[in-house]
Amino acid sequence: MVPALIAVAEKAQDIAAALDKFLGPVDDQSAEITALMAECLATSSALRELDKKIGHFPYHPRYPLISHDLTTVKDSLNFTFEDVQRLFGRLGRVAGIPGAEYGYVWDDLIEFFRAESGNSLRRRLEIYCSVLWGLTYTLMERLPRDPTLFDDLMTKLEKLLDAQHDSATKALDGLDLGDRAVPRTPSFERRRPRDGRPQPRPQPHPDLGRGGRGDFHPHREDEFSGGARRPPLAPDIPSSPTTSNTFSTQSSNLNSVLSSHWLPGVFAQSRPSTLLEDTGQTSIFLAEPMPGSSARLEEQKYENLLELPFENGDLLVRLYQRSYDGRSRFLCRTIRPPRSRKDVVLPLVYLVVERSGPFLKFKDIGGRHPKLWACLKFSNYELMILFFCTFIALRSEDLKTPFGEIEDFEVHKEEELFAGRIVDDHYEHGLRLFQEKDTGVVRLQASVQTGPLSRKPIWTAFITHQILSPTWLSRDSPRVVHLKDLQRFIFTEDYNPQKTPAGAHEFTFIESSDAKEFVKVLKEL
Repeated sequence: MVPALIAVAEKAQDIAAALDKFLGPVDDQSAEITALMAECLATSSALRELDKKIGHFPYHPRYPLISHDLTTVKDSLNFTFEDVQRLFGRLGRVAGIPGAEYGYVWDDLIEFFRAESGNSLRRRLEIYCSVLWGLTYTLMERLPRDPTLFDDLMTKLEKLLDAQHDSATKALDGLDLGDRAVPRTPSFERRRPRDGRPQPRPQPHPDLGRGGRGDFHPHREDEFSGGARRPPLAPDIPSSPTTSNTFSTQSSNLNSVLSSHWLPGVFAQSRPSTLLEDTGQTSIFLAEPMPGSSARLEEQKYENLLELPFENGDLLVRLYQRSYDGRSRFLCRTIRPPRSRKDVVLPLVYLVVERSGPFLKFKDIGGRHPKLWACLKFSNYELMILFFCTFIALRSEDLKTPFGEIEDFEVHKEEELFAGRIVDDHYEHGLRLFQEKDTGVVRLQASVQTGPLSRKPIWTAFITHQILSPTWLSRDSPRVVHLKDLQRFIFTEDYNPQKTPAGAHEFTFIESSDAKEFVKVLKEL
């Protein structure tokens, strides 16, 4: 008999009992909660059955066959259940709103385990159960029923346990693990030394195929990706300024943060303004209010990078990012009437975007079924495009992998007139030319061409009026095209447009045929 197994089994039962209290307050997730309760009880049952078999054969010669794997499973289970109990410890912190905290804690529970291992807590418990029964069969029959599957699952658990040990070590060092992830290289390195001073951020090598902006977002393995793939080491290149390591509402600190991030500069520039048809409808968000959202974001070291008013200031939108891991948040707030101010917030990786007339619609895909989360109404097309590209780019920088397959890179009613490949600031990017069908707005967009960040916007430029000039465009060699004037809105750091000594913008195409077609299409507009 192994007393430690019974202790873990009792933890599983306690968690199942605690989850029962979530059924009422979080009734829209009752099916998932009930299924998770069942897996907790199944895990408890598997632990007790294995303990019973061990108890019958305390000196059985087959026990050494399972000893190492049993320790791995037991230790990983303890880490997992401790994390669940820690998250449960947040209950009761939202005064005056009976039951509201259960929704917050449930969301945190879902997000935490997906961030740590790439799948749900329920799936993790299913794997634990399969392994525990495999150990039981090994004790009885020398081998698990499916040795290949068993070995595969044990490999995944060993990777997970390594990640859990790493996270526990960081916790002892005083790091905030409220949004812990399997250790992996950040998409842009902004981790701070413990003395609070910024440290240099390594830059990528052009040959790494990551879009050329220093962004790296590892592929997530289907199951516990504790052995996350790391990029090749970057060469030593002088680094650019990094963002502040803390968020402050004081203007001096905020200005320091904003000055080092690409996002505020996108909306600080002047831009053309092509009006969109007013449908009479208004901006709205449909999620349940989450009191104290902005305060919690500040506590968690998120930086407010953008604030845009909608509906004459009655609704406010903010985009946040946390500097050390790239995590991003989307907050909507109703301002008026003053007594009914409400906040809703979601991670960007839970959202997809689509255009409908003058609206950008954001759908929450973090649950079992996608649901409309917010609709933002834009008065002009250019502002809509800038917000669309900003959302896609900021989400791409998030270390956490978005839910499901994301296919929201196209803007409804934009026709693609050209697509080709260019060498852009020493990196290969995809260059595309769009024209919006209703307004006639023409724009260029460069995006990451290959790798995990494929399709991330690098910059866009509105050229509706420039194309009317006969001297604006010239092709000066088979693969090189010059544009006399171009205002780029840039969605990444450390980007340097290629220009001639005279100031013309230079586009070097990979294929000369693309350069020829690009000029032909522009002249026909």
